[in-house]
Amino acid sequence: MKKILIGLVSLLMLGMTGMAGATAITFHDITTFADTGAIDAGDLVDYGQNGNSKDISDAYYLKNETSNSNKDFLTWNHNISFTPPAQSITSALLNITFNSNDSNDGSGNHSEWAYVLTEGNNWVLSQEIDIGLQLFSVALANLSDGKYQVKVSIDPSIISGDLFSSTDAFNINKSELSITYEPLVTSVPEPGTMILLGFGMLGLAIYGKRRLNNKEI
Repeated sequence: MKKILIGLVSLLMLGMTGMAGATAITFHDITTFADTGAIDAGDLVDYGQNGNSKDISDAYYLKNETSNSNKDFLTWNHNISFTPPAQSITSALLNITFNSNDSNDGSGNHSEWAYVLTEGNNWVLSQEIDIGLQLFSVALANLSDGKYQVKVSIDPSIISGDLFSSTDAFNINKSELSITYEPLVTSVPEPGTMILLGFGMLGLAIYGKRRLNNKEI
């Protein structure tokens, strides 16, 4: 009987080390834009014409002005909050949706590009604006402070070669940050552990009763 008890206790101890496996979770933060910039005022960081003031009424509308010093830009934050808490981040992706808005720039349908700066990365040139939704890489190391900053400019001086005419323009409609992470695992016993615990308690009860009966004899 003692050998059986030792075996049950050993199995119980092994079972207690088993935890329920955690499933990866994907977090989404969406910033949408209208005439006054970000819909959520807490997301808007800065906007303007590279040092010059710009009316907030068209903050999300970026236009290549005739002067090289007046290139529109818009900067915003994605706010990050993990529920349940994150143990580790496995991947992240940024989706930005553009709109050519040819009706505003009055120049007809032609090619337009955006310059995108994501936190922790270098400036990159977008694909042609008419594509709409476009994907950009995210620096995982820069997600730990609870914010991730994005800047879009229409400044051709950032990358060599002027791809714009003086009337090129587009809107930024939506920005979505998606983060896949492993949640923090809490000590939740697996079902098998509970079964072993039940057998162990039953074995202890039987053993105790037999010892008591032997003493009475």
